[in-house]
Amino acid sequence: MSIIKVSWVIASEHPEKLAMFYSFVIDGEIDQSLSNASYCLVQRGNIQIQIYLPSKNRKSLPKGGSTAVCFQKPPSANPLLTLSRWGELLLDQGASFVEDPLAQSFGAEAWLSDPDGNLFIAFVPLKS
Repeated sequence: MSIIKVSWVIASEHPEKLAMFYSFVIDGEIDQSLSNASYCLVQRGNIQIQIYLPSKNRKSLPKGGSTAVCFQKPPSANPLLTLSRWGELLLDQGASFVEDPLAQSFGAEAWLSDPDGNLFIAFVPLKS
């Protein structure tokens, strides 16, 4: 049986800009080995995100949906504060809050959208 590699794929009208945004989010490296309009982000072998320019035959890109990438910071004694500070950095890179950071019993989370409007979750667990 062969090993299957799993990664996230995001279609974008501006793949280079989005690749730069997500490389900042995951502190990863950009590999532009596939084509001039395709980027692979790698974070020390833990995650891969493929970002590509979609076919011109598509009229529009789907937005939102029930699946989102979740980016998780290490656990914190004050997860809401950690998430709020992280959120400010993400806003500086072109993200926007869909919902403000919210404290939960297990940590803090927030729904955001990237510069193309794709939803993602930022999560900081509560340090036990």
